[in-house]
Amino acid sequence: LRATAMKRDIPVVSGCQIAKEKYGDNSLSLADLSESKNYGDTADFVLGILRTASMVQNSLYGLQGLKFRSTNFSSDRLIFDFDPQYMRIENDRASTL
Repeated sequence: LRATAMKRDIPVVSGCQIAKEKYGDNSLSLADLSESKNYGDTADFVLGILRTASMVQNSLYGLQGLKFRSTNFSSDRLIFDFDPQYMRIENDRASTL
């Protein structure tokens, strides 16, 4: 899939699970990817979606950058509301987790 995407110059979006012991945690790293450690090596861009118990109660999601290949990266996080009816992010918050 990656070779085809590179040949045709199109992006590929894929998902994977995290290790069970990280469920409900408020921080992730590339080492927490349980399906394939290779994702972290081959991906150009990796994001983690976080949901703690209190975030679930308040219908909030967290987004954490895990890897950006072409930049000087620091692990930034943000909190947002998600409206499933319209499939959009609302109320982007500058606060950290």
